[in-house]
Amino acid sequence: MRWAQELRLLVTDYCCFDPNWRYEEYKSVFGSYRDVNKFLVELIGIEGAVSNELKNDIEDTLMLPWTELHLCQPHLYEAD
Repeated sequence: MRWAQELRLLVTDYCCFDPNWRYEEYKSVFGSYRDVNKFLVELIGIEGAVSNELKNDIEDTLMLPWTELHLCQPHLYEAD
């Protein structure tokens, strides 16, 4: 399952998950993450739903690796 190996690499690189993670344990977390990101993309597509500043913040941080979020907004994302 090549896709599973690629997913594992992406998750460990971008989400700071344990490299020995078990997919089934995180399946609901991934689903929630996907749903929230989909909602944010739809939200910023609605004219006037959010301020331009918030829209820019969402666009700048959506799908960033966890370590990048720590760097760009340390007041929101405390270091582990």
